[in-house]
Amino acid sequence: MWYDAATDEIIGVVGVHVDDARMTGSAKWFATVWPQEKELYEWGEWEEMQFRFTGVTHKGEIGKWASLDMEHYISHCKPVELENINHLIEPHQNHLERAKRKLNKQGFAIFRAVAGSLQWCATQGRPEILGNLTAIQKGLSAPTVGDLQLAAETMQYLIDNPSTRVMMYPVDLEKLVIVVFCDS
Repeated sequence: MWYDAATDEIIGVVGVHVDDARMTGSAKWFATVWPQEKELYEWGEWEEMQFRFTGVTHKGEIGKWASLDMEHYISHCKPVELENINHLIEPHQNHLERAKRKLNKQGFAIFRAVAGSLQWCATQGRPEILGNLTAIQKGLSAPTVGDLQLAAETMQYLIDNPSTRVMMYPVDLEKLVIVVFCDS
């Protein structure tokens, strides 16, 4: 993060993931700081205003809007097959309601894979599934049929609605209001 003490403003932000970088900044940052930073490393190809970074497609128009979408990533997600779920359930649980029956090792592996994909989507560009994800993650230590069913439904929702995106528009910081809710 670059801070201009003279104007008391943050003028640039850079995020790095392994060998990729994502950055944004004011015109001042791109005119003064960025040329110096660009000389520090040997960079590959640059993409601007529309690019994919860690599975998220970024688009925008300077000063007007920016969007994040997971459509490309979701296009590679597969529905969770639940029609023949019996082979994924631990034996000797017939006394339990089906949704409360624990998954076996194979079911556990499938559940973790789906939960991981959902977590990636929720934290990178699909925040509308965070409520379901919270409930799904409660089952990570000992997942049940019900947990896998909710994960499957949530994945199916993403597959059925791949183009939903996060849109961001400029906000006058003088009018910005931040509201925080904490239940503990």
